[in-house]
Amino acid sequence: MCLSLFPVEAQSWVEREQNVKDMFDQIDQTDDILKKNEIANKIQVEMIEILMEVDSFEYDFPLLDNVGSVISSDKMIHMYSWNVVLEEDKMQFFTILQNKEFNTIHILAQGNPFLPSPTAAVAENKWYGALYYDIHPIEYRDKKMYMVFGLIPSTNGETQYKVIDVMAISKRQIKLGASMFQVIGSRKKLYRVMFEYDKLAQMTIDYDKRKKRVVYNHLVPIRTADNGKEIYAPDETWDALVYKNDLWTEQEDVRVKIKREKKNKKSKKGTEEQEEKDSIEELVEE
Repeated sequence: MCLSLFPVEAQSWVEREQNVKDMFDQIDQTDDILKKNEIANKIQVEMIEILMEVDSFEYDFPLLDNVGSVISSDKMIHMYSWNVVLEEDKMQFFTILQNKEFNTIHILAQGNPFLPSPTAAVAENKWYGALYYDIHPIEYRDKKMYMVFGLIPSTNGETQYKVIDVMAISKRQIKLGASMFQVIGSRKKLYRVMFEYDKLAQMTIDYDKRKKRVVYNHLVPIRTADNGKEIYAPDETWDALVYKNDLWTEQEDVRVKIKREKKNKKSKKGTEEQEEKDSIEELVEE
């Protein structure tokens, strides 16, 4: 769904944000699935109304720990992403994208999330559901698209997923996926890349704009589940998708220099805390 932005005479952004925060708290306080679903829909409506205001692009909802907020490096897309857990193995996903170029917002919502096929494009009204946490503009066949990184939390008690996807964003719609990925072990070009790994593990995916590559942890089997399926987790090596000739091609065992940095992080109590974080300082192929 696509909507145009316009001025709105209403409560202040802070008051509206507090309303949304209160609704998230209400979801945490009830076990009634129907009630959770009703409140989740109200949160989506309130978020849309806030973001339809013309001056809202820079607003990052500092009170909302539940909502991820990221702006693309070209400052054209502001993406907000969140989910609502209804039951242990059932959740809803929501993403709203503000498009500064066209002065519009795009709405992605999925009440019955599924794993997308890696070999097909996805229309915005058939979105699979994910928590997007990073977005970068890229060029593909002389057209601007956006590469996004997302997390699909565990619903099977064993594994979770990371996804590298691309979005073609026009004034009226979003199309997800494009036949631009060539990974080791697949003869077909993929429309997106999926990684399945242990639900307790942490996997890093990082975009290197200077060298036009995506670098990520190499996954190896660490154990076997009760059903015989191998469960993977990162080891200490790195792989990459390298862009050349309109194709992102996978390369194994690339060198990555890790820099340990400290970063201020706002806690749920609203205080500033020191958070240590690994960041990729320099990428050098062997």
